[in-house]
Amino acid sequence: MKNILFLHHGLGLGGAERMRFILLRNIDKKRYNIKVCCIGEKGALGREIEKLGYQVDELKQDPNSISLLITYKLVKYIRRERPDILHTSLFNSNFHGRIAGLFCRIPHIITEEHGEHRQYKGLKFLPYVLADFFLSRLNDFIVCCSEKLKEDIIKKEKLPRSKTVSLENCLDVDIYRIKTHKKEIMERYNISDELLFIMVANLKADKGHDYLIEIFREIKDAGYRFKCFFAGDGPLREALCKRCVDLGLSDEIIFLGNVDNITDYLNASDVFVLPSLSEGLSIALMEAMLMGLASIVTDVGSNPDLIKTSFNGVVVLPGDNEGLKSAIIFYLKNKDLIEEFGKRSKAIIESKYSSVDKYADKYYELWDKCVNNKG
Repeated sequence: MKNILFLHHGLGLGGAERMRFILLRNIDKKRYNIKVCCIGEKGALGREIEKLGYQVDELKQDPNSISLLITYKLVKYIRRERPDILHTSLFNSNFHGRIAGLFCRIPHIITEEHGEHRQYKGLKFLPYVLADFFLSRLNDFIVCCSEKLKEDIIKKEKLPRSKTVSLENCLDVDIYRIKTHKKEIMERYNISDELLFIMVANLKADKGHDYLIEIFREIKDAGYRFKCFFAGDGPLREALCKRCVDLGLSDEIIFLGNVDNITDYLNASDVFVLPSLSEGLSIALMEAMLMGLASIVTDVGSNPDLIKTSFNGVVVLPGDNEGLKSAIIFYLKNKDLIEEFGKRSKAIIESKYSSVDKYADKYYELWDKCVNNKG
């Protein structure tokens, strides 16, 4: 049996991490021997993956660093494990993994891309583009979470088309179960008849929490009543919390942190908001759609493929404060449309993005090509 090692920054509650859990939950363990390694800590999903019967190791290094000391530690780890296929996900993991794989002479390397790259924006990120350009030559395959992302990366990083494949994200609908009912959550957070928005994203710069907070202040000043959950954690939490206090939004914006069952909070909410500056094929958005929420999203990544204005949500330009403000007020004035928009979104996910068996089969195909030297 061939050995596959999955390498991640960590296994928190991000989209790429949730896709790893979905994949490992639905593959045949008898076909490949699989282990998982985290540059940082295993996180909540790492512990869930362990419950599935997989070994999850931690290097306990800074997952956001590109220090070659981390690469060295990874080399030592990989030499001990000797995988036949090294399968990495997201930039830092791809960076360290491909270099370590080269030093360890790992036969096959697959990397995954899950979002539009911050390094495209500005000359200071040129080293990231160059790193992807040169290191991609070590790959058997580069997996992109959508066709749009695939074409974007091929164009911007000059990646070899023969190695770059599209494998769309999907949802394992069986794992979304309500454990805490809406009434209990409403009582817990003192929510009555306010329209309840929710944003599910890591608290980092490119997700747009900062300007969403500013817009909510304007909406509150205009006399509207609302609540908003911020689900997720990250480096900006302290600054964002302070900004809410400064603007008098402590009652309106509720920081949940990383929650064990996001399904409960999506079920309790009315409208999903994703004002991010870059995305791939957002798992958070797909989950909100599955749970029947109307949405507000920015025109980035595959968001406009999932959400159509006036059909199941509102699409605004990234960084367009007035557009985002108008979209929020639209729902505050047209609450009667929310349920119908949500039904349409749920139907899209159930019909087009819920085939986990096909998703797993596509990975089998890639792995089989590698070990049979047909890449």
